[in-house]
Amino acid sequence: MTNDMNMRLNGMSGLFGVIIGGYVMRGISLR
Repeated sequence: MTNDMNMRLNGMSGLFGVIIGGYVMRGISLR
């Protein structure tokens, strides 16, 4: 991975982290 991609992922990790995190938590709770 290049530095540009790393920086891009780091910037999106905040938004995606919340969305994916909430989705995963909901999936686990539904289990």
